[in-house]
Parts: sequence; C-alpha cells; structure tokens
Amino acid sequence: AHLGAHCKDMSDPNNLESCDSRGGLIQLLNSLPRGLVDVAIGGHTHSLAAHWINGTATLESGHRGRHFGWLKACLSSEGGIDRIHSVIHPPVETCLDTWADGTCGEVAQATEVSPARYMKQAVIPSAKLSQAIRPFIEAARQSREARLPIALPADLRRTSTANIEDGFPTDSLGDLVAEAMRLAVNADVAVQNLGGVRADLTSKQPTFGELYRVLPFGNYISLMTLTGAQLKALIEHLLNRHGTPPHIAGLRIIRVQGLWQILHAGGSPLEPGGLYKVATNDYLAGGGENL
Repeated sequence: AHLGAHCKDMSDPNNLESCDSRGGLIQLLNSLPRGLVDVAIGGHTHSLAAHWINGTATLESGHRGRHFGWLKACLSSEGGIDRIHSVIHPPVETCLDTWADGTCGEVAQATEVSPARYMKQAVIPSAKLSQAIRPFIEAARQSREARLPIALPADLRRTSTANIEDGFPTDSLGDLVAEAMRLAVNADVAVQNLGGVRADLTSKQPTFGELYRVLPFGNYISLMTLTGAQLKALIEHLLNRHGTPPHIAGLRIIRVQGLWQILHAGGSPLEPGGLYKVATNDYLAGGGENL
C-alpha cells in the first residue's frame, strides 16, 4: 500500500508504543476485521515498521533502498498466518561495510570498518553481476549529466510563494511547471500539486538529472473543463489540505488579512458559472490528494 507508519523502536514487534498513526497504514489495519489481512507492506512515510498490527504482520522499509524488510511467514493449519511460528525481523540495513557495532548509518565517531553480514554470511558483491551492469550504469550517468539546451533563471525554488500579500510570485519553480503545463495544452489555468515537484533548481542550464529530480514521476497532462465553482472548490481543497496554495498558472492566489482570494490575473474573482479549461496532472485528475 502507498500508506505507511512511523515507528522508532524495532526491537519488539509486539510493542507499538513507538509507533504513531501518521501515514494511514495503522488506521487502515485497525479498521479491518482481525485476520482479514495476513501481511501488509507499507511505504509513503519513508519510515520503518516491523510490527504486528491487529494481527497483521506489517513491514515498512524506509526509502532509497537503505533497508529491506525480512519476514518469515508461516501458514497455520486452519488457514491464514501462524503468529506463533512466524517471525518479523527488524529492518536490515543494505550496506557492504559496517562500523564496529555492525551498523552503517551516520555516526558521531568513526570506528574500524568490516564487511557487512547477513544471516551470518559476509556480504560480498558479485563480480560477474557488477561487470554485467557496468555499461548500463555508465549510460545512465551520461544521461544524468547531459546539459540541456535551455536557459533558466538561477536558484528556482519549488515551494509556492503565492501567499504573499502583493500578488503572484515570479520565481517559484512549481508555478513555472504549472505555466509550462498550461501552455502545452492551451489551457486557461493549470494546477500542479505541491508533492509533484520534488526538488529545487540552482543551475541556469540544468542537466537532465537535475530536471529529473524536479519531476521524477511519469505523469501526463490531463485537460478538463470545470466551472468556476468547481475550480474554486479544487483549489480550496488543496489549500485546506496543506495550508498553502498549490502550484498555479493562469490565476492569482493571494492572502488578504488572513483570507485567501482566488483571482484572475487582472484581479477579478472567478465566475462561478463560467467555464475554464484546466490543465493538471493525471494524479490529481484521477483523485489524488483525496479529491
């Protein structure tokens, strides 16, 4: 599931005191009949979990491949998971070398380094596999480092700053993405969710890799026709959800005396019964952000 948990202590899979419900996975499993789900694999929160939640063996293994989950799942004779014989192991760090204490994370004081071990065996890279993937890694490096024939203002920040009192910003990377979407399909307005723009741009002539970090998802532009009332409801939903405006193009979103106002570029309000061509990504068009 693209739902997760937040747990700090992995030493006892039966102890949930270090876990909180942010991320939705714990609430979901607690809302289901006990025994309905045997194993749940979570994500989204970039955190760790290795616990029994309402009878379900639950794993979440962080992010960026730094850990992997390890579960021994045994079936009972009556069907379903056998909790007595099943074992939820703590998440395993994925590293080739470890410090003296067997970990490979950041430490205040470096110690001697030794090869990592898994199930009492040393972790040794396969020379044959390393050789086989080397050409693909090199090809990816060349693509990542290729400079693109475009020029951008330096130091573009992704976070929308549309809540300033005197109008719409000109240096928001997220709003620039929205404007590109709007122009691509000749829309009146474009809306890009905050989470879809993942990094800042600090280079005037970025590489493919730098742009990929900004827009890493395989999204498509979706074009729809909405009334002014529907468009206002869409933007207000995202405002209420995050407390700040989405990335926007074709409109001005300003805050006056603590109240948000959604305006045309010329300063007039949206027409509730008017029709607007709205560009967004297929994630939002498909119901993302609880739309």
